[in-house]
Amino acid sequence: MKNSQELFLLETLETMFDVPTYLYLIDGKKLFYKNSLDEEYTKTGYNSELNSEITKESVYNFVKGYFAYSIRWNGPPTFNSAGYLNKKDLESIVSEIREEINVSKKEGLSTANHFTEYLESQSLDPKPTGDNKYLWQANCPFSKGKHFMIISTETNTFGCGWCKKKGDEKDLKKYLKK
Repeated sequence: MKNSQELFLLETLETMFDVPTYLYLIDGKKLFYKNSLDEEYTKTGYNSELNSEITKESVYNFVKGYFAYSIRWNGPPTFNSAGYLNKKDLESIVSEIREEINVSKKEGLSTANHFTEYLESQSLDPKPTGDNKYLWQANCPFSKGKHFMIISTETNTFGCGWCKKKGDEKDLKKYLKK
């Protein structure tokens, strides 16, 4: 990235692969990372942009949004070294995200319904994800529980990205009767 302005934010150890990850803010608005200092930047999957002045608070909230987005797949990051943000900042970010997820999971329990009861009766272990109150996950019956499928208690639908199966409660009951 020639002629780009970079701001090194922090280095973490990503728990999924135990590799160091160097997080950068490029041109004051997009998040990129490197897994070693001598490799090229890779754009994160986080598509938001920082559209404000670069301050400790704005960067903190922006990075919190990124980790809130990625924590579900990568797990919580572990601090390795400071940049614009330090260890205390990262610990605070992770703590706030965990609290928000826990609150959302508790709200999700209030949306349990006949569909989640059916999933429970089939030993698919449905539980709120914490992403929003209507989003649940359950063991995927198409893979015999090797991964999970996503459930909406708002629409009583399911989907498995791995198995490429989706449908409603009636479709799932039909499959499980086979």
